[in-house]
Amino acid sequence: MGRRVQIQTLYEPGLEDWAFHFLLPFSGYLLIAGAGVAAPFSLRWAMFAVGAGVLMLLFSGVHNAWDDVAYIAVNRVALGGRARTPGRRRRMCRRKRKVRA
Repeated sequence: MGRRVQIQTLYEPGLEDWAFHFLLPFSGYLLIAGAGVAAPFSLRWAMFAVGAGVLMLLFSGVHNAWDDVAYIAVNRVALGGRARTPGRRRRMCRRKRKVRA
């Protein structure tokens, strides 16, 4: 993910973008993996680490979804009420073909 952010040139990511798209999810996954390693030694603390890691992933996911909604809403207003997204298909006009007898 960090490599993709560095390659693109349209937007310069700030501290918030790095924190919520890279650092927070990476820390959450690291906590969950560490809990798996620590579980045989201290199950109680491993469960707390899993809970903390899942909460970090949930929090970053909700924040990133909110950013997406805000981006779409702002662009919809800027484009006059209709959103232009890359995945949206446009209808193609088909001409009626004349049948030759």
